[in-house]
Amino acid sequence: MRLPSRVIALAALVVVAITCTDAPTGPKSTDRQPAAAFGGARLALSPSFSPSATTAYNTLAAFALEVTRVRVVLTAADGKVVKDTVIEFPPGQDRISIELPVTITGIEQTFTALLQLLDATAQVLFSGTQQVVARSGSLPAAAPPPVEINYVGPGVNVRTVRLTPSDASIAASSGVTISASGLDSAGALVTNTPFRFTLSDAALATMAPQGTNGVTVTGTGRRGTVTITAITPTGITGTARVGFIPPPASLAVVSGGGQTVQAGRAAPAPFVVEVRASDGLPVPGVAVSFAASGTGAAGAGATTDATGHAST
Repeated sequence: MRLPSRVIALAALVVVAITCTDAPTGPKSTDRQPAAAFGGARLALSPSFSPSATTAYNTLAAFALEVTRVRVVLTAADGKVVKDTVIEFPPGQDRISIELPVTITGIEQTFTALLQLLDATAQVLFSGTQQVVARSGSLPAAAPPPVEINYVGPGVNVRTVRLTPSDASIAASSGVTISASGLDSAGALVTNTPFRFTLSDAALATMAPQGTNGVTVTGTGRRGTVTITAITPTGITGTARVGFIPPPASLAVVSGGGQTVQAGRAAPAPFVVEVRASDGLPVPGVAVSFAASGTGAAGAGATTDATGHAST
């Protein structure tokens, strides 16, 4: 998958260039040249974005997230942090090179390098670690070790997305608010998960954001069903369906009309009607009252079923 140009540069160029000084901190071996004779050395880290990190980076703007800083931490084998540097990576800049002078022991030394991409609030969005070897300039240059960069920002632990309500039927010009929540592998809620939403058919409905985890979907007055998809920064999705039904416009007799019934007796067949919208199609969920004219009897009530039918 192609990364944005800003990330292509970050992944392809030297992101961290460590200039190693030659002042050894440990005892010198008598069978080695003095470290000062080896000259300077440069060590590079080559970041490689994982597939999920690529997905997250490509859509950061949709979640109101942005990488604005790069942090590099070098830790020696004894656990001592020898460098901890944060460099600004302003929007619009597509290249960054960080020079970190360090002191090595002997002609080479192993460090653990931590590379983090931060937002303006210092929240860590991406991170990767790799053991790297700083080598004296007298030794053959080594290829930069790849550092796999993974997304570690909000919503990283989400494994399932649940939308509420997941299935709704409303009037064609009405609206309903759909809320999304992210759950981890144990089914527990992952708080502060940002979502972006997509709508399957803009001709049937409009969509307006409600905070970072919801949208209000409003029908345009036409009959139909839309699918709303909620997506996390790592590409985990969940869906909900909203059906839009136009208001009742007419009532038609389906069966049971024209019967002659003796007073006090039940009709031999039920009286069935169909409620229809202006498009001629049935409308479910409509309350219908039945009454026999001229009898003064209270009318019976029923609600239309999925086919728009009601009977008494």
